Amino acid sequence: MLKWLLSLLAACFGSFSGLAQPVATLRTWQTELEVGQYAHFFVDTSTQMTLGQVLSAQNQVKFKPAPNTHLNFGSTPAAIWLKFNLDNQLGEPCVLGLANPALAHFTVFQPQPGGGWSSTEMGAQRPFAQRPLPTTLFKIPLIEQPGPQTYYVRLQSDRPVFAPLTVSSYRQASADIGNYNLGFGLSYGLAFIIILYNLLVYRLANERLNLVYAINASAMLFILGNLSGHVSQWLWPNWPTLNHYIPMFNLWASIPSLWFASAFFNFRREAPKLYRLYLGLATILFLAGLVNFYSARLANTLLQLLSVLWTVIMMATATWFIWRQRGKGWLFLLARGAYLTSVIALVLIVVDVLPYWKGSLQLLAWGAATEMLLLTLAVASKVSEYRTRLIKAQEQQLVSARLNEEMARQSAEVLEQRVAQRTQELQASEQRLLAQNEELLQTQEELLAQRDLTEQNQSYLHLVNSRLQANEAILKKAYDKSRASQEKLRAQNEQILAINQKIEQSLQVAQTIQQAILPFPAKKRALLGDYFVFLRPRDVVSGDFFWLNQVDGWTILAVLDCTGHGVPGAFMSLIANTLLDKIVKLEKMVAPQQILTRLNQEIVAMLRQDEGVTQSSMDACICAWRPDGEHFCLEYAGAKRPLYYLPPGEEACLSLLPDRMSIGGAVTKVKTFTGHQLRLPSGSLLYLSTDGFADQNDAQRKRYGSANFVKLLSQISQQPMAAQREALQQALHHYTRHTEQRDDILVIGVHLNQTELPA
Repeated sequence: MLKWLLSLLAACFGSFSGLAQPVATLRTWQTELEVGQYAHFFVDTSTQMTLGQVLSAQNQVKFKPAPNTHLNFGSTPAAIWLKFNLDNQLGEPCVLGLANPALAHFTVFQPQPGGGWSSTEMGAQRPFAQRPLPTTLFKIPLIEQPGPQTYYVRLQSDRPVFAPLTVSSYRQASADIGNYNLGFGLSYGLAFIIILYNLLVYRLANERLNLVYAINASAMLFILGNLSGHVSQWLWPNWPTLNHYIPMFNLWASIPSLWFASAFFNFRREAPKLYRLYLGLATILFLAGLVNFYSARLANTLLQLLSVLWTVIMMATATWFIWRQRGKGWLFLLARGAYLTSVIALVLIVVDVLPYWKGSLQLLAWGAATEMLLLTLAVASKVSEYRTRLIKAQEQQLVSARLNEEMARQSAEVLEQRVAQRTQELQASEQRLLAQNEELLQTQEELLAQRDLTEQNQSYLHLVNSRLQANEAILKKAYDKSRASQEKLRAQNEQILAINQKIEQSLQVAQTIQQAILPFPAKKRALLGDYFVFLRPRDVVSGDFFWLNQVDGWTILAVLDCTGHGVPGAFMSLIANTLLDKIVKLEKMVAPQQILTRLNQEIVAMLRQDEGVTQSSMDACICAWRPDGEHFCLEYAGAKRPLYYLPPGEEACLSLLPDRMSIGGAVTKVKTFTGHQLRLPSGSLLYLSTDGFADQNDAQRKRYGSANFVKLLSQISQQPMAAQREALQQALHHYTRHTEQRDDILVIGVHLNQTELPA
């Protein structure tokens, strides 16, 4: 009784506290209002609370006023629940907006007119297509209802939870989106112009500094796109997992800034110690980016700390070097100062020192645009300075070349006179020697002619004799070697024939063993009723196999594709069959996602994959069903293999998509698989398959393809199950003419029909 009274008092206190909460009234003369001044918040440290738990009286009393108007809760792993009351008096629908594209998870709960709650889930960790309005600023239409309504918002992120919420009309929301995109779009356009200009200058003038600056501007453009959310919108809208690694991308994209500063001041030649310092900073930024694979929150903290560190070091070293160079390069310092000013201003807004306004997120865009524009002028000035130095050096080299040319001309004249005098003396001596040599040459020629004739005859006879002896030895050696080779080949052929015979016998035994583990025909008829199985191994034994059983009224069917084919795949199939018997029959697991998760744990443990012994893996498709009146309850989970199904009346096969990870393999993280539930009418068709059919090539090495495979299933779905198997076999034979089978093939079709299942 006392416990009931305390609960009643807590509920009453929660109700009074809810009544005491201010109501945000959006009137006809307003365009928008900030939610922060009306919101109350509650910190869920478990991160597992549902809306029903939050609505309980014991949790309602925990809500307290928001700490600031722009709702900045700092870096926290907890989930933040917000509650606010809204009275829409505009006479038209309104929009709830959140101006933080980097927030990972953002869920809004709205009361339904007929009772109950609707939820809308968005965030940087969800696909872009799931957003109600296609914009990087999260915008959610609110259900139009008369009178004050209470709304709940759940926030969670691996980066600081900064959530400036506003409520506005559709017109104001459209204007905010346009102004936001226009501000960043102008910055992007300026960045593209600067990049193209510097690339053109590099192409025409071969100035390396322009190329380095173009790379730096491209990296800055990428960072701006990350901060604004446009990169995830344009480059990877369907892969939100990449947003988890934005701190790593931003750390690595900061490295070209160090490279450009070093090249701008020519630290490698002018200040080698500063050059090594910049190399060390670049290495630290690269290694800090790798931390993102361990913890995105830690990587984001390192990004903030290292950004301040390398910016301060760059400003300090640039200031010292410019002072040493008597003011040259002040545009570089001014450009970095403009960007640093925008960063400091944004940080002060986030920590609530400066007031927040709608254009706060564009401060970095304008700061970066100012920096890139000033750096372009600095690069042009630097290049002009290089060219001035080059022209002066060329002029000095030209003067030196002219002096050297004059000295060489005078030396050549003196040398020419001496050569002419010496030539006359040599010509007189040469004439005397020529007369004496003519007589000696005639005598010598006669003697040489006689000697050469004798030597030629002797050499010819010796050569003929040597060739005859060499040919005789070669022929004898070749004959002996040929006889030895023939004997050796005969022995090897006999040995190879014996080995091949043993291998064929072993494979036949292995095939018999593998066939024994597959479900026998009586079991398939008893559990599946109307079905077909199309199994074609590439070799004698197969890495593709299927498993079938029934537990607690649930019929469980699994199709698995083990790594490789032939003997390695067959061994993996034996291991998987044993583990499935253990998981389902002994541990009584029925849910496909639990079976896949458990199977992954057993494979990793049995093959010691956490020690790096092997990385063998397998793909799987598992479904379980049981009759429920005129329908069937179906549960499915997949590891890189989908489930195709066709309810009665449908013309094309539908599919349930799998998780994009295999069972076993390289151990990088804990794998948890996703379960899907359906309720299908009697007469529905199920198709489970490995990737062998879709991956088969024709004579032109073109894949059959998943789309053609699904289309083929849809075309043959109206035929009996045995005829469907024959149609698959004929289609495969027609497509693979004049080519070899490249992988094991397995396709199973099941007709879910109450009248065809055994009693």
